[in-house]
Amino acid sequence: MFFLKGAKFIAYLTVTLGVIRTFMGFVVAIVFVGHPDAVSRYLGSVESSGNTIDQGIILIFLGGTFGLVTHVAGAVFSAQSSDSTGIET
Repeated sequence: MFFLKGAKFIAYLTVTLGVIRTFMGFVVAIVFVGHPDAVSRYLGSVESSGNTIDQGIILIFLGGTFGLVTHVAGAVFSAQSSDSTGIET
């Protein structure tokens, strides 16, 4: 059960960081139009703000997928622990 809680935390963290990364990409793209040095200053070592937006969207999907897998694993674990037939498969 500890691993499921840790995996849920990682999934939430990944989605949150993806949203922040995407938001920062949009902010730099909208606010700093015509300033190519702002991209390297605020977003790190990326070529453009579009790459940052792409990375953020990928993080959101990876976090959602990881959260879905964690949810399924939790459902399987609870189904196995509540099985009272006594028959092992």
